[in-house]
Amino acid sequence: HLLFMRSLLEDGEFAVAGMQVFEDIVKPVLAPCIAAARESGDLTGEMSADAAFRLMAQMQIIIGTFALPDRARFGDAHEDRCRVQETTCFILRGLGVRTEAIERFIEKSEDGGQDAESLRKTA
Repeated sequence: HLLFMRSLLEDGEFAVAGMQVFEDIVKPVLAPCIAAARESGDLTGEMSADAAFRLMAQMQIIIGTFALPDRARFGDAHEDRCRVQETTCFILRGLGVRTEAIERFIEKSEDGGQDAESLRKTA
């Protein structure tokens, strides 16, 4: 991620190439997931797979900043994990995923307990 961020400060070629590889890998998986969520009734929004990918990709760049070396971190690993989960809920809401489906995601959260309760308040 550090190389990606440095690339943005320069010519951006590395960042563009990295995002293209990311898109080539993730978009084919994301589209069927969106279709399945829509078919099951968990997705109420009309966002296209392309728009969903762009939202998710932009947010993952932000999430990636949490993995920067310690000198650039924004807190401890526990706080980072909470931020990642909160950002994931934000993405799900942005895609139009129903609150009940997000609640199921929260219940399956690895952390459970306090983190799940914190996420429930933001869902």
